[in-house]
Amino acid sequence: MHQVLMISLAAVALQGAYSFKVDLDHPDGFYQVGQTATCTATLLKEGQPAAGEKFRCSVKQEGKVVETRDFESAGQPVTIQGTIDRPGWIYFGFEVLDTEGRPHEGPAYFKHSRKPSIVGEIGAVFEPEKIRAVSTRPADFEVYWGQCRKQLDAVPLKAKLTPSPVPEDLQTQVECFSVEVACLGKNPVRGYLALPKGAKPKDPSQNHPGQAGRPRKTELPIGSGTGSKSLPAIVGYQGLSWADASKRAAIDDVVRYKAISLHTSWHALPTGHDAKYYDEFSKTWYQPWDGDEDRDTWFFHDLFYRVMRAMDFIKSRPEWNRKDLIVSGGSLGGIQTIAAAALEPRVTLAVVSVPSFCEFQSFRASRDYAPVCYRTRAGLERLKGDEKIQTMLSYHDAVNFAPMIKCDVYACTGFTDELCSPSTVYAFYNNLTAARSKTMTTDPRTGHYGATPNVKGVRRLEELFTGRKVHP
Repeated sequence: MHQVLMISLAAVALQGAYSFKVDLDHPDGFYQVGQTATCTATLLKEGQPAAGEKFRCSVKQEGKVVETRDFESAGQPVTIQGTIDRPGWIYFGFEVLDTEGRPHEGPAYFKHSRKPSIVGEIGAVFEPEKIRAVSTRPADFEVYWGQCRKQLDAVPLKAKLTPSPVPEDLQTQVECFSVEVACLGKNPVRGYLALPKGAKPKDPSQNHPGQAGRPRKTELPIGSGTGSKSLPAIVGYQGLSWADASKRAAIDDVVRYKAISLHTSWHALPTGHDAKYYDEFSKTWYQPWDGDEDRDTWFFHDLFYRVMRAMDFIKSRPEWNRKDLIVSGGSLGGIQTIAAAALEPRVTLAVVSVPSFCEFQSFRASRDYAPVCYRTRAGLERLKGDEKIQTMLSYHDAVNFAPMIKCDVYACTGFTDELCSPSTVYAFYNNLTAARSKTMTTDPRTGHYGATPNVKGVRRLEELFTGRKVHP
């Protein structure tokens, strides 16, 4: 299963490139409240310990800088400590300084382009199992989403499938379609459906019931082959990237898992265009604050309709075995995966990676605020100053969907993730009170933007589809 929002994070190999060797005294990054995390760091240049260079370490508690120290490298490790007085998260970030004491930026320095001056980083969490979500769940939360479900049911499940090319070496194994499915809201569901070549329903006359047992009428072709094997289904939800839905990921699911696979885009723009097409939309179309004083009119509300409609579509496929239904996604795809698992009771496994929309009101617990679209100073002030916005967001918060999830959940977080922080991910994870099982993958050295693989979730998929035990 591919992680979504895959952005290259490798440092660019340039002459004179800098890096840090960073370690914690607890290699796994876990501590008890009252303990102190000791971080050692060595500045490297061209892979060798550097001398005579100035650098800075910033220590943050829940996203807030609590200490900054400057050093001059002598080819030896330096030590800096950090702690927090409650269950939560701390972060150590390292920058190389110029002669004026300003952080260098650029590919010879940064670990990845979204943090242009950070050369090295590591994080730690303190008793994360005790992190509790701020209580914001509206009394009518489940009733409200039941009403949304009924509104969506009134829209006929009509889909347009257009054959889409498959790499030549896979044409005997896979067939693929560009998909457009009618939905409530601004756009239909759009993405790619991939099927094993020859896929066909075990019982072509079987009519799968919709929500609440109602039959759904569809206008959908089945696989073109003559096989008779019923198949598990995978739905992959895209993170917040201005790109086409991942046809490659859908095809790879078929090759790797012999499943039917649907991968959708978050923006639901037409498929098949180049990067410039989607980038142009990003300049005008993306207005995350639009309608944010009402739960029905917020810019992102339509996304949740498309999440449910993608589930409707994949369940309507006659190739599906009516037993195995897997959802997966990271970042913005993570909240979509969470919503799918909460709102579709037939989901059997959810692979949730570095999810966004976890605990919009974490500021009330003095934690790093999670909502991507309110992370700026102006955004946070807007959120804190308007109770209507806070209430609206509570209907779209991962921590409030969590108690509805009953399937197996495999989540992950990296302790250098400053976009969807470890504390807010644990606030979601600890609210999974009804899940059949839950498992967390962590890494003290990794962060966002595709850097934190959901190791245990992928391992579980391998076991599920290959029938063999996969060891770490």
